[in-house]
Amino acid sequence: RIVPDGRAVARSLLVSEAGQLKDWIAHNPDERAVASFIAGWVLLITSFVAICMKLAHWQILHVMINLYVLALAALTCALETKSSVVRDHLCLPLERQLAFLRIGAGRGLTYCATGLLALDTVHRGIGGSLRDDPAQMLGGVLMVTIGLFNLALGVSVRRKLKSLKSKMPQWTEVHARFAEASARAEQPIGLDAHVFTAFCEGYAVRFNRLEMQGVFLEIDESRDGVISLGDLSAWYHGHIGGHLKPFGRGRRGAIRSARAWLFRRTALVDVGVYGACACAALVPMLVAATVVSAAAYWSFMQVVINLYLLAFCVGMLILEVRCTETRRLAIYLLRYFSLLQYQEARGVLYFMVALALLSQPERWLWPAAYLLQLIGLLSVLIGYRSRRCVEALGRKLRTRDAVAGAFAAVAADGRRPLRHFGLRLLCQGHGVHLNFLFEQEALLNQLDADRDGTVAEDEFMLWIGPTEPAMLDAFGAYPLEESTAALERSGTHRSGGTDGVAGGGAAAATAAAQSGAGDGGGDNGVYGGCGGGAVEGGGACAGAGKGACDAYRRDEEAHLPGGKVSQVSVEIAAPEEPSTTIDIDTSGTSKCLP
Repeated sequence: RIVPDGRAVARSLLVSEAGQLKDWIAHNPDERAVASFIAGWVLLITSFVAICMKLAHWQILHVMINLYVLALAALTCALETKSSVVRDHLCLPLERQLAFLRIGAGRGLTYCATGLLALDTVHRGIGGSLRDDPAQMLGGVLMVTIGLFNLALGVSVRRKLKSLKSKMPQWTEVHARFAEASARAEQPIGLDAHVFTAFCEGYAVRFNRLEMQGVFLEIDESRDGVISLGDLSAWYHGHIGGHLKPFGRGRRGAIRSARAWLFRRTALVDVGVYGACACAALVPMLVAATVVSAAAYWSFMQVVINLYLLAFCVGMLILEVRCTETRRLAIYLLRYFSLLQYQEARGVLYFMVALALLSQPERWLWPAAYLLQLIGLLSVLIGYRSRRCVEALGRKLRTRDAVAGAFAAVAADGRRPLRHFGLRLLCQGHGVHLNFLFEQEALLNQLDADRDGTVAEDEFMLWIGPTEPAMLDAFGAYPLEESTAALERSGTHRSGGTDGVAGGGAAAATAAAQSGAGDGGGDNGVYGGCGGGAVEGGGACAGAGKGACDAYRRDEEAHLPGGKVSQVSVEIAAPEEPSTTIDIDTSGTSKCLP
C-alpha cells in the first residue's frame, strides 16, 4: 500500500510551478504575454490596495466595483501565465467557453475595459480626481495601453490569417505539406514558431515576430508552444464554435417574429423577456448619457465606458430576443461567447453592468441599474435550476442510443421537436421533476440551440448526449462510439495496408497512445505490444478508446514519412467471438480512424 505525503506533493508541485514561471519570465520569447502579465499583476496589487482604502471609508459600491477589477486582473494574469496547472484547470476550459479570448482583438477589448473600469473607480473615488490614487491610475493606464496593443496586433493577425486561409488549397494538400515540413524539421509533435513562419511563407503570407505570437494565440489550442496537425485542421475547418454552426445555416423551424415571441403564452415566466425589455430601455438612455458626458463633462473615459455599456445592451438584446430576424446573428455571437448560453452567466453580467451604471454621475440611470440587479438575481437562480436539470438528465442518459430512445418515446412520430409538455414528460420519465413553469421555460430556452421555440433531437443530443461541444474532435466528426458503429456497419473485405503496422491489444494500445511512445522499426514502424486486434495503415489508431485516439492523433505524423494513408485494415476483436477484419479504402484522406 502506497500512502503519499500530501505536504510533500504540494511542496514539490509548488516548487515545480514556481520554477516554470521563473523560467518563462526569464526566457520566454512571447513579449506580448509577458507585457500583459506584468500589467495584470500591477493592477491586481493596486486594486487590492484600493479595496482596503475604500473599506476604510466605507464606500461599499466602489469596493464591489474594485472586486470586479481585481477578478479581471487576476484573470489576465492567469490567461497570460505559462503554469501548467492554471492552463489545464482554468485557461483551457475558459477559452472553450469564451472563444473570443483566443483572439488578440478579443483580449485587447477585455483588457481595455478592465483598465477603463479601474480608472473610473479612481475618478469616482474619495476626492473625485485621478491624482488621489496614483498607483491604481498607473495600473489602469498600463492596462489600457496593453489592451490597445493587443487590439492592434489581433486585428493585423486576423487579416493576415484570412489571407492565408484563402491562399491554401484543399486540406489534403495542406496536410501533406505540413507532414513534409514536420519531417524535415524533425518536429513530430508540431511546428514551432520558426518552422511555422516558413510554412506560412510558402503561401506568400509573412508574419513578423509579434504577429506570430498572435497566430499561436489563435491556432495553438492546447497552449503547448507548437502547432500540431490537429490545431491546424481545427483552424482550417473553422475552430470557433463549430458545434453551433449547423444551427445557424438555413431555416430549420417555423418562422417566429419578435412580436410573436414577446406576446406568446409563456412570456411572463421567461426571465429573458424582462432582460430584453430592460436592455431595450437602456439603449436610448445610454445614448443620451454618452452625449451628456461628451458635451457637459468633456470626459473621454466616460464616453468610452458608456459605449461599452451600450454595446453590452445591444448584444444582450440580440441574445435574449429569440426570433427569426436575430437568429443567425445571435448564434454567431454565441460561437464566440458560448458561456452566455447559460442563464447564470448572463445573470452575472447583468450584475456587473448594474454596478457600472450605479457609478455613473447621471442619477436617472440608477433605477435601471436596480432593475438589472433584480433581473441578474433571477437569472442566476433560474439558470442554476435549469443547469441542474441538464446535469441530471446527462447522468440518466449516458449513451447516444439512450438519448435518442428517450427523445423518440415522447416525441410525436418519434422525431418531431418537443415543446413544453413533451419536455416535461421526458424529464419526469427519468426522475427529473420540473415543479414550476419558469423552470420549464428556462430549460426549453437552454436546450433550444436554433432559437425557434422547440427542441429537436440534434439539439437535445448536443446538450444531453455524448456529443457535447467539448467532446467533438478537431475535424468536427462524430464521437468515437458513432464512428466505430459506422465501421462495424460498413461490411467486410480485405485488401491489405502498406504504410505501417500498429499492433497490440486494447490495453497496450491505450498505454502507447497516452504516453505518446512507440518503438519504430525501419520504414514500417511497429507500435504497441502483442495480442488483441491490429491496425494496418499509417494514420489509424488501435482500438483504445477516445482518449487514446485523441492522443495518438496528435502524433499520427510522427513516424510517417509520407503522411498519407492509402488503405486501412482494422481487426475488431469481440469478446468470446472470432475477430472480424474490415478493410477501408481511404485514398486521398488522412483522418485518424478509430
